[in-house]
Amino acid sequence: MKDINDMETKNIDLSIIYIGKPRSQRERIILNILREKDRVYGVPKIEIIEAANRMGISPEKTEAALEKLKKEGKLYTPSFDKYRVVE
Repeated sequence: MKDINDMETKNIDLSIIYIGKPRSQRERIILNILREKDRVYGVPKIEIIEAANRMGISPEKTEAALEKLKKEGKLYTPSFDKYRVVE
């Protein structure tokens, strides 16, 4: 049986069953993508979605993670559909 506990948060994460990656890991991957592609005016959302998709994260999950990270204040949108990490 697959362990559905997120080792980082120590919580049960059903995303592990459905997607194979815990939510915290997806968010960390997305933040790393943003840091790697960082530009003065932000990284276009489509580039983030494409990079995350290559790493096995669906566009829907990427968009949900971007919104969550934005609400948590971990990233912001300097212009329409572009994102930057808050440092």
